[in-house]
Amino acid sequence: EARRRKDDGREKVLARMAATTPVKGEGEYLDVEAEELDDLLSALSRTPEVHIRSRGEAAGAGPRGFATPKTEGRGVRPSSSSSSVVDLTSTFVKDLFQAESFDGSHDWHHILRVRKNVVDIARHEGLTERQALVVEVIALLHDVADTKYAGHEDRQAQLDKFIDDKVKGGLLMEKEKELIHFVIRNMSFKDESKGSCEGYELPLELKVVQDADRLDAIGAVGIARCFMFGGSRNSTIIDWRPMNNDGDAKDCNETGILYKTCVGHFYEKLLKLKGMMKTERGKALAEERHTVMVNFLEQIEKECDVRA
Repeated sequence: EARRRKDDGREKVLARMAATTPVKGEGEYLDVEAEELDDLLSALSRTPEVHIRSRGEAAGAGPRGFATPKTEGRGVRPSSSSSSVVDLTSTFVKDLFQAESFDGSHDWHHILRVRKNVVDIARHEGLTERQALVVEVIALLHDVADTKYAGHEDRQAQLDKFIDDKVKGGLLMEKEKELIHFVIRNMSFKDESKGSCEGYELPLELKVVQDADRLDAIGAVGIARCFMFGGSRNSTIIDWRPMNNDGDAKDCNETGILYKTCVGHFYEKLLKLKGMMKTERGKALAEERHTVMVNFLEQIEKECDVRA
């Protein structure tokens, strides 16, 4: 009699599974009462992949906010070892940066600082465990194919293959691959200035990585990186537009400092970043760093002003 009741219970569970209507690109969800759990777990080995959702969990939401896609044409379900993809990505990027000729403004240490910022912001902004993993991967990869540096086409191909392999290996989902590429393509200051994402609701992952990267462009480290990059391109520390030049002033700030110089770059870009932060944590961290830059500029302009 006990076996018959158990079989009947299993059949009810299987019937409910069969009646579940999947959403394209997402997993199937099934509400489960506590007393049905044993029957459901027994049936899982012979049924399509489902997510077990408690009564109190919002319908349509996957584990920690992710809906796991079906494996058909979407890449396999991520493996349970969440740290492995981050470790593999870290090794891939570190080896690549050591082999390539990046200057000190965009080196492995920059990647580590952005990664640290991402982890901090993700924790404060309430990202899910899976979202936090993805933004850490993006932080590690974001400068691999930077077009400012020679060989970026080859590195882009390596990046594409690396991500594809992680999808095939079950460490990333197809939709996460698409998100990684989207964030990297659209997170730069230049992209935002051109309105690349205008009219779109930006994914939280882009906001987090973008703020993390921008934090490393301001403050004391931002000052150091600015002059490091300028030195690699033989830029002048500071220069002013000639006083007798009545032409277009778009190449300088209101006091005549040329944007093409290191100091000019602060006015062209770096001083604007505080107002472009998108997360509350990013905004808070940017305040102190912005003040550091303002104070530095006041001093260096005073010391460097050799105009008559």
